[in-house]
Formats: sequence, structure tokens, C-alpha cells
Amino acid sequence: MPAYCYLTIQVIDDSSAELASGHNLNILPQQFKQAHSRLPAIKEAVHRYTVQTAQAYTEVNSHLDKHPLTLLLCQHLNSLIYSGYISAIQWQQWPHLPVYL
Repeated sequence: MPAYCYLTIQVIDDSSAELASGHNLNILPQQFKQAHSRLPAIKEAVHRYTVQTAQAYTEVNSHLDKHPLTLLLCQHLNSLIYSGYISAIQWQQWPHLPVYL
């Protein structure tokens, strides 16, 4: 059998508190508490970004019928704003989305 067909298996000792990803199970509750405390700030940021995006979308959409490249602009707009775009966009890209609109 060729070398590239072999499967490497790493055995994990069940007595340790370490996961296969290298994370320690004992610190997970602490990480959950830290993440939970950041939720209000994240909720506020998502709300702010969504409002900014909606305002930019409304402004662009109001000018589309007057533009000679309406079809091309509609296609571009639909590639940025579509059903499920909120969960598909990476967090780092949210502040820049209104600029692309």
C-alpha cells in the first residue's frame, strides 16, 4: 500500500483531562464564564453593524433605478446581502460591509 494511504491514529489517555485538540477540560468552565461575560458587548456590536449595513443597503437600493449599470449593481448587491449572510460573514469583515455596499 502506498505511504499516503496510511492513517495515523493518536491514542489519548482517558485518565488525563486533555482533549484531542490540546485543550484542558479543567479550564473550559472558566472560558465559558469569560465568553458569557462578553455576550452583551458582542450583541451590541452585531446590532450596530446590522443597522449600519441596513442603512447602507437602503441608500444603495434607492439609487439603483437611476444608474445605467443597474443589473450589474443588483448582482453585486445580492452577492453581499443574501439569506443567511449574517451567519456567513466572518466577524472581522462586519465593520467593512457597509463600505462594500
